[in-house]
Amino acid sequence: MVFVGEFFTSTQRAEFNRKLAVALLDEGITLGILHRGPRDWYLQGEEESFDLFEKLEKDVPQDPDFYLCWEGESVGLSETPLFRLVAVTAAGKNGEYACPVLELKTPQSSWAEAARLLKERLENLRSKRRRHTITSFSLDVCLYTTSPNAGLAEETRANLRSYLGAAVVPQFLAPEQIGSVDPEGRLLLMAEGETLLLEDQQAFQEAFFSPEERIVFLEAVSFDAWGLEQFIFPSCRFFRGRAIRELGAVDELPLSYEGRWAPVRVLRPLSLAQKRRERMFAGWSRKLPAYHLHHLLAVDAAAIGRWQEAIVAFQMAYREAPEPYRALVLRNLSLALIEQERYQEAIGVLRDAQELYSGYADLSYLIGLAYWKQKDYDEALREFLAAAEKGEATRWYYSDPGAGTYKPVFLIAEAYKEKGNLTGALAGYVGSLTHNSYFLPTLERLAQIGLDQQAAGEVSELLQQVLDLRRPEVREAFDHFLAVATPVGR
Repeated sequence: MVFVGEFFTSTQRAEFNRKLAVALLDEGITLGILHRGPRDWYLQGEEESFDLFEKLEKDVPQDPDFYLCWEGESVGLSETPLFRLVAVTAAGKNGEYACPVLELKTPQSSWAEAARLLKERLENLRSKRRRHTITSFSLDVCLYTTSPNAGLAEETRANLRSYLGAAVVPQFLAPEQIGSVDPEGRLLLMAEGETLLLEDQQAFQEAFFSPEERIVFLEAVSFDAWGLEQFIFPSCRFFRGRAIRELGAVDELPLSYEGRWAPVRVLRPLSLAQKRRERMFAGWSRKLPAYHLHHLLAVDAAAIGRWQEAIVAFQMAYREAPEPYRALVLRNLSLALIEQERYQEAIGVLRDAQELYSGYADLSYLIGLAYWKQKDYDEALREFLAAAEKGEATRWYYSDPGAGTYKPVFLIAEAYKEKGNLTGALAGYVGSLTHNSYFLPTLERLAQIGLDQQAAGEVSELLQQVLDLRRPEVREAFDHFLAVATPVGR
């Protein structure tokens, strides 16, 4: 097991982590550590303890069964299961992978008892994973044909095979073959050209084993190459059991959501919009509530460049929508205004929305984006910092994943770079990667920032701890960073 967190600092959490780590070693658990944070712990008389943790840091297992970390900590290796320490039992967390600290260690219990309890829970989780892994089940994938493009269809299939892992062989079906799916099976609906995002693999597995028969994924329609400017839209994509027989409209939306897993995102290219509009106008929209239909039509109108039509449809959806769906419509309407360079109008809409949805990180993020596009970097920094402070607190089906974490932090780095503050830019880029280790544009920016040899070496060591270098695309981006940033060292 690898324990991720603070160890070489003087904080209370670091002291907790050190005591728990020692107790786990005493229980016979093979353990390595990945330190996060500054290194300001070295107390007289604790040389032996310090040496132990230095050794644990050097002897990190290459293929651990589990990563142990605190809630909110990003590990970046989604194929390896996480076991999280949480301050309290929080809604929206999968209890199978979480352990409230107050249950683990009380003032009356010993560290040895805490280690035994944690070991028992890890063994239970290991046993469950042996009995039930995603490779144990069949998965049928229905590709809704959007064009007679064999290359596009194969590209989609290749993405899914990579996403699901080599051991999973999904069966690809045409729409007319859905009736052949096993009644106890699982069905994923995708359009040719859509892709799933690497950082959502753990969430996909949790959804895969959930009892729900119909699961909403989150479509992302991006207007830039890096996903910093994208509409988001909830869409039913995953079905199991009898729900496969009662499929209905692909985009029919159940509004009930209890937040038991993080979002699973479907990246939808702009080129697919026209075909869906044609399906909607041909009658596929019969089961959709009016507000959801108008919202869908607005997103697709924007995707094909019909901006005024999109804005009118957004406004209709907002008038018709219930809460909290209205917040999502306002968010996407504001982004449409930004894409049309109607910045002040967008900022006005967003400021008004903040009066209604004060905790909605997307609003601060989009205000920052509007200022950033106008090159008003001081105002942009203030808004991005506000978004990062709010974090990922908003229910995911109306919030863009990353709008309260890696996206504003990345743009904080971009703003600092434009202002000539390379130290601030470096901190922002590294911070963005710690939030989302699959956000590879950050590696490109780090390679361009002009690090000296010592800084490049330190950043390289940190990246090797954060990144999942088993993924070919991640390894390629990291190797490019090394080639550009440390040509002599390589």
